[in-house]
Amino acid sequence: MALPLPPFPEQRKIAEILRTWDDALEKLAAFRAAKEQRLVGLRAALLFGELRLNSQRRNWAPTRLGAVTHELTKRNGAKGLGRDFVMGVTKAEGVVPMREQTIAGDISRYKRLPPRAFAYNPMRINVGSIAMNEREEEVLVSPDYVVFACNADGLDPDYLDHLRKTSWWAHYINRGGSGSVRQRTYYDDLAALKLPLPQLDEQRPSPPS
Repeated sequence: MALPLPPFPEQRKIAEILRTWDDALEKLAAFRAAKEQRLVGLRAALLFGELRLNSQRRNWAPTRLGAVTHELTKRNGAKGLGRDFVMGVTKAEGVVPMREQTIAGDISRYKRLPPRAFAYNPMRINVGSIAMNEREEEVLVSPDYVVFACNADGLDPDYLDHLRKTSWWAHYINRGGSGSVRQRTYYDDLAALKLPLPQLDEQRPSPPS
């Protein structure tokens, strides 16, 4: 098959431009990786008291997750939300639309996931498949998922969302759970986790001055 080729000087110019873009993309990828690593370190330092904010002392008593969250078990029902609202949870993308071919014919038993509540597959939380619903609307997730929300007077969802991205969280998940063949982490298993918990006003970001 014949290929349309520009004149040789133009070929060299095109190659030079593309090489410049390749170099820029490589530098951007390295920069993003460095920023991500810095965020990991900063997150751990803030959440585990190694870094102080406004000279506050970090005397945070360990608090059971079950004391500041509650499980949600409400079902969709026969006349509830439609199939367009059915979501799945992935480690990379969080709460995302589920592929049509994986949705059951009857979605009445699917669980409702309100905004800023959390959902996960109890057989996949060990690989990081847990996410907060960042949408402004209620959605649906599989009836096999665990759904829970933070108590408004004790735990800020954004704080928990950062906490779940730490190596400390991953260590607990990977050594906990129920079942001998394949690990399952149900709400009661997760609720036993003791987390570093500052006062609610310290969990939340300061309003802009």
